[in-house]
Amino acid sequence: MLEIVDILEKLKQLDEPTYEKIARGVPLQPCGQYMVFDRGEVRACQYHEAYMPFGDLLPEVAEAWLQFCIQRAVAAKNWWLKLSTYTALPSAKIQKPDDPAWKEYHGFGESLAVAILAAYIACLESQP
Repeated sequence: MLEIVDILEKLKQLDEPTYEKIARGVPLQPCGQYMVFDRGEVRACQYHEAYMPFGDLLPEVAEAWLQFCIQRAVAAKNWWLKLSTYTALPSAKIQKPDDPAWKEYHGFGESLAVAILAAYIACLESQP
């Protein structure tokens, strides 16, 4: 089974915008003002776009963020996603409604997030 790093590298090659969203990390609400010294004066500033990078997240939060981003990418393409934990490993299946063969693209992993990512990669690799 591929490691998550290898699968993310494949994602970067096939769907860079989704990869960048995952890597940028979780958006944070501005937590207030901070003071800076600017040209001899103190002034208040506020971050409007702050993110907690994917690599700095707790493992369970990183997994949840990964799953969220991939599920959003699947939904944006109007593909159908089925999840299962009834197998030895969590699994995901993605179908493309416009595919006349109704082929299912499978993904397995140590977590649902990895399974969804693997199925998404399989779908992307099948595109002409």
